[in-house]
Amino acid sequence: MFDTDLYRHFEISIGRKVLGWVQPSLSATLWTPLPETLLLLTRYPQTHDTGFALLSLGRGKSKLLIEEPAGITHPTFSTEVSIDGSSVYVLIRQNARTASLWQLIESFRRLQLLCSL
Repeated sequence: MFDTDLYRHFEISIGRKVLGWVQPSLSATLWTPLPETLLLLTRYPQTHDTGFALLSLGRGKSKLLIEEPAGITHPTFSTEVSIDGSSVYVLIRQNARTASLWQLIESFRRLQLLCSL
């Protein structure tokens, strides 16, 4: 079950807070990277590390894919999916003045730096 209020956080089985799910911004259809799954943006409460988890909608189980000490503040404006759904891009803020653009690769398990802003 999902709470549709983006400001209310809830925990999943991997002990992380869900910040949102990755969704193409121009799509009205729910994006599933694999059949019956959602790619979740998560945060570990103790360290504030940000990560991605795969949630199986049919079984209700989740699996942490990657977690980094990253400053993603808003899931809607920090992630984007390519039109064909093959790539996920992430904007990460290092501090108030610098940010970098990354691509999730290897089945969403590794980040590759594309450019620094």
